[in-house]
Amino acid sequence: MITTNVGVLNHPEYNKAFKKWQVVRDCVNDEVKQKACKNAAITCDSIARSQHGYIIRDPNISDEAYHMFAGRAVFKNYTGNTLAILTGAATMRPYTLSGETVDDEPSELPESIAYIESSFTRSGLSYQDSMKARLRELTSVGRAGVWVDFPSSAQGLSSGEIKAKKLMATAQSFKAEQITDWSEKIINGRKQLNYVKLNECYDQVVQDGSDFTRETYEVCYELFLDEDGYYSVKRDDGTTKEIYSPKLGKGQRLTWIPFQFYGSVDNTPSIDPTPLFKISEINIALFNLDATFRQSMWLFGAPTATFSLNDDVSADEFMKLNGLKDGESPAFGGTAYVGCEINLAQINVDSMLITAMDKDVETMAQIGAQIITVGQNETAEAARIRKSAGLASLYDVVENLEEGDTNVIKWMMMFNNQSGQPDEFILQLNRKFLDDGISPQMLQQLISMNMMGKYPDEYLFKVMKDNNLALAGDNSIDYKERLGDGVGNQSINPDEE
Repeated sequence: MITTNVGVLNHPEYNKAFKKWQVVRDCVNDEVKQKACKNAAITCDSIARSQHGYIIRDPNISDEAYHMFAGRAVFKNYTGNTLAILTGAATMRPYTLSGETVDDEPSELPESIAYIESSFTRSGLSYQDSMKARLRELTSVGRAGVWVDFPSSAQGLSSGEIKAKKLMATAQSFKAEQITDWSEKIINGRKQLNYVKLNECYDQVVQDGSDFTRETYEVCYELFLDEDGYYSVKRDDGTTKEIYSPKLGKGQRLTWIPFQFYGSVDNTPSIDPTPLFKISEINIALFNLDATFRQSMWLFGAPTATFSLNDDVSADEFMKLNGLKDGESPAFGGTAYVGCEINLAQINVDSMLITAMDKDVETMAQIGAQIITVGQNETAEAARIRKSAGLASLYDVVENLEEGDTNVIKWMMMFNNQSGQPDEFILQLNRKFLDDGISPQMLQQLISMNMMGKYPDEYLFKVMKDNNLALAGDNSIDYKERLGDGVGNQSINPDEE
């Protein structure tokens, strides 16, 4: 988990959003119960609870009693389940990353960027894995960033030497908490990013002879435009500081900062709403209700024996008649007592708690939570309607992700190419989030219309290809040849045998 000193030289928007991000992350990572049992705040503010405990604590309760109360609760992770389903929907079909289209077929990626399929980030993460990580960030907290950098060791080398040493541009992803400050400035009549502060934490095992220790490091990067309007990087790892100025492939300095902001609404530096915060709030409220419900069940779930003394029998006489010692309580079961009437009392736990929990679950579903039902039949159309509420904002997230990654890849090409210009390429992320494949009945009708010459070959082939029914590398002509020469030109009389 990323830890940051909130309130120290951070952007004002950052300080307001930080606690919401933490609430969502605690829900997604199943850390709510752990934090609830570790501590407790005497408050009903869900945001403040993220720094203390997630279950509201009675100020008169002891630590031991509180931990028993919190420990009985079960956190049902609707937030994490929603995130898993939404990201799964966005990646249920493959994306397209290729060179420009030739004869209606995509070509291979240009040489300047082909390596990103296996090594997109500085740590060697592939583009696909990096893209999925950003998708999770945008879908959950609604913010991420990518910095495109060119190795400082490449300065002063020729293009041939840079290529021989494989010093290529890299893209490094940053979570919302790592982007601590930023600034925009009017330059040539246009608002432009002129400063970004990034904090990166990592740890590694350090060997000292035969001893091994794990040490944590923090590096601060400040990306800025200098007084002349040129881009530079200041790197501070706590022991050394350096400033360097990456240059494009043609040798020119940049007049813009190659850092891409991503958001749930748009890709501007301003912080967008946190998509899963409302669901997380209700999820935590359900966690509190569950604690109260289980406490009630523990107290009143089992029947209680009551002893009512006869009117003519005093307490002392009852004790003496039944051989009870001073301070000893009567036991129920296996013993007959005289001078009293014994009854069983079982309090009926109020259904109000269960009703409240059901209402909260219903509310979460209305604002987009994906709730898995077990043992119930559900039609495909009902599932589509149920999921559509949660998928509405996913379209914006995917569009922003595609737009931002397109910029990032262009910048990487501009660093790598000797011309300083990007090559042509295609990036298209999946936007079909529901299983809307063609039904067998509809496919049969289209094939019949094609054979009657009423549905063009290329249209039928596109349907087959979109539904993964065509062979790899196939085209409409190949498909037509397999159906048979002249099939599409023959009309069919349904009355003929």
